[in-house]
Amino acid sequence: MARVNRAFTGRDLQDYDYRWIAQVLKHSGLNREEIFAILDQEVAPALQANLLYNPTPIMEGWSKEDVEQLVTEYVNKKPTMIERFIPASLLLKQRRKSNPQVNMKMIQLSRIGRGLVVLSIAISIYEIYTADDKVSETGRQIAITGAGIAGAAASSAMAGLICGPGAPVCVLIGGFVGGALAAWEMGRLWD
Repeated sequence: MARVNRAFTGRDLQDYDYRWIAQVLKHSGLNREEIFAILDQEVAPALQANLLYNPTPIMEGWSKEDVEQLVTEYVNKKPTMIERFIPASLLLKQRRKSNPQVNMKMIQLSRIGRGLVVLSIAISIYEIYTADDKVSETGRQIAITGAGIAGAAASSAMAGLICGPGAPVCVLIGGFVGGALAAWEMGRLWD
């Protein structure tokens, strides 16, 4: 593990970084299957929460010691309920395979999501336009929209942590339900 984890210290990846990672893996003395086993069973599960659910657009990165600590803690922890029933290797091996049908579905869902954002903005504008107290209604719409976004982000992250990396439907439903509930509750509290 220590021979492979050096490739996962945080870096702003450039072409030379990919060459460096390839060299680290090549000089590790491990064959391809051993490297993928370490990645699938130790490194990726230990770092997935930070890699998949980090809401910040800029990654600070990890030091070699941070990576070693995170991976060691993961390897030594007891498996969760979900990990007992669904082996991580089954889910993680699937991530390497591109599925054209899933890719098309994600493009469609992305378009639907953009359409819902436009619809939401249009409804907010209409609500503000027809309100007697436009300032108060503007604050209300901002609060509802903000709560919806925060609720969707938080519930998607929680669903991803609970369901695991191979469950995009769980994350999608969790985000939709969390966003809707947060927006509805904020609207109720505002009134």
